[in-house]
Amino acid sequence: MHVLSQVPAIVLPVRTTAPICAWSAWTISQMLEGAAFGGIRMDGAHTGGAYATQKHYYELLEFVDKVIDVDMICQRDRADWKAKVGAAVWGIIDGVRSWGALWRTGQMGKVVDVERAGVVAFRF
Repeated sequence: MHVLSQVPAIVLPVRTTAPICAWSAWTISQMLEGAAFGGIRMDGAHTGGAYATQKHYYELLEFVDKVIDVDMICQRDRADWKAKVGAAVWGIIDGVRSWGALWRTGQMGKVVDVERAGVVAFRF
């Protein structure tokens, strides 16, 4: 599933106790600038905590691990669901970061406020 024109999304079965909405504290701006400049914003100011792709990846996986309903995953995927979901989470992070300058100057930058947008989870 893709939202916002090519940004990947994951659809997973979750427990009824999962929050209706949750989001990562890292903004798209921090993801782009931290990855490119080691936690220094493009204007030279420090971001207040260097963005690290691996750290973000593990934060997202930890959240998924707490909310996913493994019993609802089809039997053939239960044994290796973490690897499959991990690859999908990596795809989301990489999808955001690979757009680079398009977020700021292209069509995406015109409709998305990179200083406020980021990775979000919704329960339906």
